[in-house]
Amino acid sequence: MTQTPVDRGWNSNSELDLSTERLAHLVHQKSVLVRELHKLVSKQQEMIRQQEVDLIPLLAVKQRVLETLSEVDRALDPFRQQDPEHRYWKSMETRIACREEADHCEVLFRQVLLIENDCTMALQQQQQKTKEQLQGAVAAGQVNRAYQQTQASTTSQPYRLDLVSEG
Repeated sequence: MTQTPVDRGWNSNSELDLSTERLAHLVHQKSVLVRELHKLVSKQQEMIRQQEVDLIPLLAVKQRVLETLSEVDRALDPFRQQDPEHRYWKSMETRIACREEADHCEVLFRQVLLIENDCTMALQQQQQKTKEQLQGAVAAGQVNRAYQQTQASTTSQPYRLDLVSEG
């Protein structure tokens, strides 16, 4: 995975760069990160389906991507306050391409959220299944111990036959 460092949007004069070139660059960065995140959550989903238990390395990579994505999203905040109709674009094609990339990014991010939800539900089901198996094992162990105690108490007392008769 290659991560592009997040350009914070400040130029050498400490003024916020609200150019459409910067906007297009940030939208592209976000798109790259969301595609990477989609790959990671798809891999996570597959690992959960196959009941692989070592998700930690994958989750660590996913966390770094999420942190970078959050930085890019914060860098986009000033653009959200602008009226899109008042932005100057070099060409209508550039504007349309940026809009399409942003729209595709949003669709892909919604898919990421759906996959994450699926992963959460699958993990909860696995957790419940494991809990039930453990409860069954504990119950079986208790039954086994009770049986062993019963066996031990009956074999430790010799069998006595009462030969005394009354009468």
